[in-house]
Amino acid sequence: MFNLISEAWIPVVRRDGKREAIPPWGITDGMDVNPVVAMDWPRPDFEAGVAEFLVGLLQTTLEPADDKAWERLLTAPPQPESLRVAFAKEADAFELFNEDGPAFQQDFTPGDLHKDWDIRDLLISAAGSEMFVRSGAVRALCPSCAAAALQVLQQFAPSGGRGHRVSLRGGGPVSGLVLGDTLWATLWSNVVLRKDYDKGTDAQAPRAGGIFPWLAPTRTSSNDEAILAGNVHPLHVFWSMPRRIRLTAPDTEGQCDVCGISGPVVTSFRAVHHGGKYSGEWRHPLTPMRIDQNAGPLSIKGTALMGCYRDWWGLLFAEREKVGDEMVTRRHPSPAVLRHLERLHSEYRDVHEIRLRFCGYAMDNMKPLAWAEETMPARVAATSEDRKQQAEEVERLVRCADHVRSCLYSAVGGALADEKQKSPNGSTLLEAVNVRFWSATQPAFLDAVDRCLARLDDEDARKAARRVFLETLQNRAAAIFNESVLAVSPDDTQFERIGAAWGKLRGYTHGDKSRVWDILGILPPRRPERPEPPESPEFAEQAAPQEQGANR
Repeated sequence: MFNLISEAWIPVVRRDGKREAIPPWGITDGMDVNPVVAMDWPRPDFEAGVAEFLVGLLQTTLEPADDKAWERLLTAPPQPESLRVAFAKEADAFELFNEDGPAFQQDFTPGDLHKDWDIRDLLISAAGSEMFVRSGAVRALCPSCAAAALQVLQQFAPSGGRGHRVSLRGGGPVSGLVLGDTLWATLWSNVVLRKDYDKGTDAQAPRAGGIFPWLAPTRTSSNDEAILAGNVHPLHVFWSMPRRIRLTAPDTEGQCDVCGISGPVVTSFRAVHHGGKYSGEWRHPLTPMRIDQNAGPLSIKGTALMGCYRDWWGLLFAEREKVGDEMVTRRHPSPAVLRHLERLHSEYRDVHEIRLRFCGYAMDNMKPLAWAEETMPARVAATSEDRKQQAEEVERLVRCADHVRSCLYSAVGGALADEKQKSPNGSTLLEAVNVRFWSATQPAFLDAVDRCLARLDDEDARKAARRVFLETLQNRAAAIFNESVLAVSPDDTQFERIGAAWGKLRGYTHGDKSRVWDILGILPPRRPERPEPPESPEFAEQAAPQEQGANR
């Protein structure tokens, strides 16, 4: 038996650097003297998955009725014994190995699962080049790492081929956390109110199946039946189970290939396809959403975290797009981020310093490309009115940067294309243009955001900050164009085309009719006027005959 409520299975680090393993209810142990500050998993995907596990456990057992109830526990965390009692009420749902009954995140009817799989296939990263194991394959997992891997697969499940269902949030969703100074502060800061995530669910749905799907016969999808939000309890969103899996209980001693601990290890699992198929609109508290005109709300994917402020600033502020004459919201921050911003108090300060961490697998269908992770320190206005103004400034800056990037990409593509097709080197260079542009302009973007935040009440100061940012965009675009074009060693026959592409880039980013001025709400610089001719008798005498001649 290995119960995830009572076992000390979560590796953590305390403020003094001490490392140990604790049960979930140990997250508040030693708060006054040596608190737990973070988890200490050897893999970042395990850390993300178990963070969601702990937030879900807190949400399930201690969900606050309102922000006042939430704040009481933030400032006076419950003692470990209180947490143990609260968590123990759900302990029967958290047995990891249970031959005679339900097991955490595993199929209710193990007799239906016949095919054996190597334990490495429990890892999402195993579908590509195993990115977290330096040498050799994963052949054995200790119970702790097996639990973490199972949680990650069920909550982040990518497309796995016919009948292998994706997670409730779709394949490769982003998960985000508001970070605190201790592990308790981090976890509790991401516990929200039910109204933040409940989208038409059934609050009367039973605990077995409604909240914890593995406590009841599996809702299979062999006939394409879907699980809709209205069929389950609101808390089901934390415990979704798209894959039909059953771990083989540890039957041998060995060393875990992930954490290196020696002891009982899991070497295989059984699985079958056509698990739970989640469909319709779901709102996961830790995941930001984008609105697709055709498909509706979709989770933002891990590819959005590949080092580009174009995307990750949309994780903090709602991102809008102009459609016709209206501004339509295209991205929504996660409910946890929105609730955290609502909880910020404006007393004694104008600006709040917060830290956010977003992570997820960047996927190409069922193939993992990378584990993407961004920790974002952010300075936000203290009041909702000022945050709205700040969000509008961020929107202007990002939209302008994206416009200049698009013009740069088009110009480089035009300069490198011959009469019939792009050069072999051109494709590689074009792929790098966007990455280089966003990376080169990010410091200026952050500086512009801070300048605007400091002077939200001064429109002229904010316009000046936008203008400085635009100059950086223009200069970086010009430099990247020149470097990209010179990298292919153009010959004399290509200079005309390069010159034309350069002229278009200048027109689109500097010209009086460029969109950059409207986006930023500023005027193009005044061009120097021609000097008036000097008012001197000599000039007048010389000019008079010319004017007379012109009249003739």
